[in-house]
Order: sequence, then structure tokens, then C-alpha cells
Amino acid sequence: MSDPESDDIKPSLPKNDWKNKFIERIQNPSYYEKTKPSLPNSVDPELWKKYRKNLSEYLEHSMFFEPIQSELHLIDSLITQFPDADDDKIISEYSKTINDSKNTPNTKLSREIDTNPYSYYKNVRKKSRNMRFVKNLLAATRHLGNYKYDFFERAKFPMSTLTDKNITPIINEYKTTMNIKYEM
Repeated sequence: MSDPESDDIKPSLPKNDWKNKFIERIQNPSYYEKTKPSLPNSVDPELWKKYRKNLSEYLEHSMFFEPIQSELHLIDSLITQFPDADDDKIISEYSKTINDSKNTPNTKLSREIDTNPYSYYKNVRKKSRNMRFVKNLLAATRHLGNYKYDFFERAKFPMSTLTDKNITPIINEYKTTMNIKYEM
């Protein structure tokens, strides 16, 4: 006997469908709006629709791409400071820039005193997520050089993807699509 509420629930996507979504974005880019739109000076509905669309794209750029861009700048600075260092050294230096000793972001939640006995596992998970994030940014930098900014603008990765998934297959697809031969 089936539950009528569960019949409406769609099955989860196959494991590799997340890759296909970002590969499609790379092949058919739609760039962010990078400048803040100005308010329309009339009540024309079409102008307001265009304004809202541009504002939405601008906010999306601010929320998604600018934080990633600043982290890419940090990775570039670390590579410049330690030119002969391997990835482990760069990751180690990157982890020093994170405030908490467990490599967790300095958020209100991470600053609170946690009395939960299971918090060790929660903190281990946060540490591994931050290390996956820096490994993804480092992989993009090593494989793409200055093309990495265009790559991240095309792919429009949410932070959850950068912290949970290995994006190397998408980087390789981007290199193939754009015919990039760069390797650091």
C-alpha cells in the first residue's frame, strides 16, 4: 500500500547528475551581472522587470562568485609565496588563515560553546569540508591558471558543491571545451 504523500516525492538524482548540470553550464555559459543596476526613473513595467532581473543576477554574483574569487586570490598569494611547495604545504598554509583551530569557519555557530558529546564528529566533518574546498580551488588554480575565474563564473558552483564534491572532472571538461593546454 502506497502513501499518497510519498507518491509526489521525486526520486533522488543519480550520483553523477550533479556533474552533468555543471558541464552543461560550462558549455552554455550565462555570465553574472557584475555591476549594480540603477533604479529605473519611471513606472514602466518592462524597465522594472529588467531591473529586477539584473539586480537578481548582481546579487547572485555577490553571493556566489565574490567569496570564491577572494579565496582564489588567497590561493594565488600562497602559491606565489611558496612557489616550490606541493599541494599539502599550500593546504597547510591555507588552514592557518582559518580562525578556529579545527579549521572551521568563524561563524556564530562555531563560536558558541558546544556541550554536545557528538560534536567531535560534527567538527571533523567541517574540517574535511574545508579541506575539500581548498583542494578544489587549488586544483582549479593548478589546472587552469588565469582561466579559473572564467571557469567559476561559467559553472556557478554553490559553496555546498565546492565543499562536498571533487570538481576535477568538471575542470577537465572545461579544459577540453575551451581547448586549454595550461598546466602548472
